[in-house]
Amino acid sequence: MRILGTCHGAELGAAVAIEIKGRAFAPTHDHQGHVVGLIDATTGKPCEAYRYTTFGEETLINAQGAIIQTSEVGNPWRFASKRVDPETGWVYFGRRFYDPSNGRWTTTDPLSFADGPNLYAYLHHSPLSAFDAYGFVGEAYRDGCNAATNPNYFDGISNEYSPVFGDNAGNDAWASVQWQETKENLYAAFAGCVHGCFDFLTSHAYLFQSLAFAAGCDDLECSLEEKIQIQQAFAISQSNQIAATDAFVQQTMGVDANNAIYQAFRSGTTTTLEVASLAMGGYGLAKRAVGVVKAARLGMLEAKMAKGLVKQEVKESKKLVSASNSTSSGKLPSHLTSDQLSEAGKVIDRGGLTKAGRALQKHADRSNSAFTKAKGSISQVNLQGQNILYNILTHPDQRIKSDSNLKYGDFVDIQINNGPGVRYSTTGNFIGFKDNDFKYGKFYLCNN
Repeated sequence: MRILGTCHGAELGAAVAIEIKGRAFAPTHDHQGHVVGLIDATTGKPCEAYRYTTFGEETLINAQGAIIQTSEVGNPWRFASKRVDPETGWVYFGRRFYDPSNGRWTTTDPLSFADGPNLYAYLHHSPLSAFDAYGFVGEAYRDGCNAATNPNYFDGISNEYSPVFGDNAGNDAWASVQWQETKENLYAAFAGCVHGCFDFLTSHAYLFQSLAFAAGCDDLECSLEEKIQIQQAFAISQSNQIAATDAFVQQTMGVDANNAIYQAFRSGTTTTLEVASLAMGGYGLAKRAVGVVKAARLGMLEAKMAKGLVKQEVKESKKLVSASNSTSSGKLPSHLTSDQLSEAGKVIDRGGLTKAGRALQKHADRSNSAFTKAKGSISQVNLQGQNILYNILTHPDQRIKSDSNLKYGDFVDIQINNGPGVRYSTTGNFIGFKDNDFKYGKFYLCNN
């Protein structure tokens, strides 16, 4: 850390104290503003000395008078009171680095040809008669650095004696750069706001695209593995669309994607619009998306409540089912339980319908069916089918019959006398509902 006092400008000869690793030092400067020595503020003894060539090549000397390669106290401020990079030896002037080993700047002048045709030359190869405060433009010392007539040697970066530009060359150059940076920052903020608005609109468009795809994919007549592969391909395609859209907007706006101001205004605009749309309800697109999500969550909640209700009722009627299994018509196989049969009806089949829900939907559509036509949402149809299954399994006047045929193999029928029934495989898999055998004179089965 440096404590700066009244200076000639751009930190040149300005430091009155330097703190390094918890130790305080007093720097000494020469007439050009270079740090030429450090004095320990506690002991008052010199710690290090620095000697420079005309173009800034330095020699470091420790307190014992020995030449050292690096500062033993870790002082980075030396030539022109600027910070020296320890790895390269380059000096940072604020706008570009200077390489003392070859007496040239490492990059071109930010002001282009304002300081002459050579964009890399340091002080027109005449560093004894001029100085460069920020890495922009060379400026002559006042009164030829005559300490007797002008103890300050020069006055900031103001230079009414500049051989290149005339009065106030340094101040004018600095003001020009500051204004250019201000314009760039303002445009970056504007571009970020525009991109943030674009993100807000496209995010809702992609949300509707995802919802529409999910609804259509669920009704496809294909295996679960195929559906997963389709969904993965869709996710990759949508990610590519988003990346391409971002690249297009950034290219159109002509802004660097890594610009911190641009990204801050982009994310801030998107967040503000999201909060405003939720609070005011002013964007129909967002309202529809929220409505669809709520409807989906409500359906999941209904299905969960129905599943818990049926499971509780089946458990409470376990004793009734066990008693009804011992009718004159037969008994359930010993390996089948009422809980197993009830759960078999809840297995998901197609389109979100359970085995019981799908069987009811297909069976009730038949003419003269004894089953009431299924109505409502998918979760409501599933609940109606499970209630019918529960009624058959717990009815006190039921008959149980084991049989087999070529289509279903070994199966078990559970049927209310003169009423509807249900068929299971001997392994406990739900096959379908059945109508009253006696009422229609034949067996009607609706399976999956």
